[in-house]
Parts: sequence; structure tokens; C-alpha cells
Amino acid sequence: MNRWHRLPPQGPLRAWLSGRGSLTRKLLRHCSTLRVELLWQARDRALIDELRAICARRGEGVLTREVLLVCDGRPVVFAHSVARDARGPLRFLRNQGNRSLGARLFADPRIARGPLEFAKLSSRSPLHRAATRATAVDAAALWARRSRFVLRGRPLLVGSDSARLALSTASVYPENCAAAFQHADRMGYDGVEVMVWTDPVTQEAGALRALSELHGVPIVSIHAPTL
Repeated sequence: MNRWHRLPPQGPLRAWLSGRGSLTRKLLRHCSTLRVELLWQARDRALIDELRAICARRGEGVLTREVLLVCDGRPVVFAHSVARDARGPLRFLRNQGNRSLGARLFADPRIARGPLEFAKLSSRSPLHRAATRATAVDAAALWARRSRFVLRGRPLLVGSDSARLALSTASVYPENCAAAFQHADRMGYDGVEVMVWTDPVTQEAGALRALSELHGVPIVSIHAPTL
């Protein structure tokens, strides 16, 4: 069982996970394009702590929805939501598809939201395995957050696991590659994606390695111009 608590993590992920606003809206400020990719939605067995959160009985099948939030072609968030069913006030879940659930929930003033909870998921966690399988991220542990939404007495548990967030050097244009590493360090990104172009630093492996070591931000990928 995952150990959920109300103390947010320290470090770069704190700002991303602890804000009570919509994570989708926050990502939109950092992505040229952001899309929701529905992985699957069906009735399934939930974890014990999830059953308690949505007032379901042990062994009861619940509606499970899993999606990826994809920022500029890179999966950055794995989201896992559970509800007892998609009837009554939650019937909109039947046709949610590739649309953002968070945007729908935050736009409805009738929906009450409970406090945020956080957990560091180890590789033994089913949620960790699902997230790493969906995002292809190789991580010993992943931080997650979740909260309980209630609409007219019907609870819905929404959680998200953060994959690694990388800043592309192309996104800071007309600033240069060195500026991208500075911004990534300051804003708490997990890495930098380098686009090779006329900036000579992007063409020199030694210079890129030096910037990475100076700011403590790894290079997660290097690619040809795709503007």
C-alpha cells in the first residue's frame, strides 16, 4: 500500500505538485502543444486506499481511467482516476475520452475538492509500474499527488504521477543554449532537451557537458532542428 500524506516533497517537484490549481493549466504555460492521451478506461479492481477514498467495498469493481499528459510530444504526467461508477452526476466520465478531466472538474463550481495528498511511489507500487510502463521513464521512485473530488455526494479520486520534465533549448529562442540551462536550473526542470542549430554550443559535446555539470541538469535528448 502506498503511504499517502499531506506534506509535499522538497526540491524542484514541490512547486509542480503542491499547487492546488489545475496541473493541466500549469503545464500549458510551459508547452507549445499539450494533449491528453487516453490509455484506457474500464471497470477494474482498485487499491485498498482508493476504495476507502471513494466509499467502495473491498472487491468491488470500480471505474478506472488512466491518461498521459503529453507536452510537445513528450509524456510528462501519468494520471490515474477512480470512481465507483459513471452514473448520475459522474455520467460525463463515459464520454470524457481524450479531453482533460482536470479542466472539467476545475470549471464546475459545484464540485468540492478535498486536500492534496502526496506519496513517493517505489517500484513495488502498482501505480509506479503503470506510470513507468506508460511513460518509458526508468526511475526507482516517482512522486505522486492525488485529491478527492465530490459532486452531489459522488466521490472521484484523481491522482497524477510526474514523469521527468525537460526544457527544450528551442523554447527559449531567441536566447541561446546556455540560457536554457540557466532557466531549467532556476525553474526546477529535470533535464534539458538540446536542439542542434547555429548556436555553436549545441554542436560541441564538451560545452554541453560543461553546462550540464555547472547547473546540475542532465541532457535527456539531442535532436536536429524541428521548428
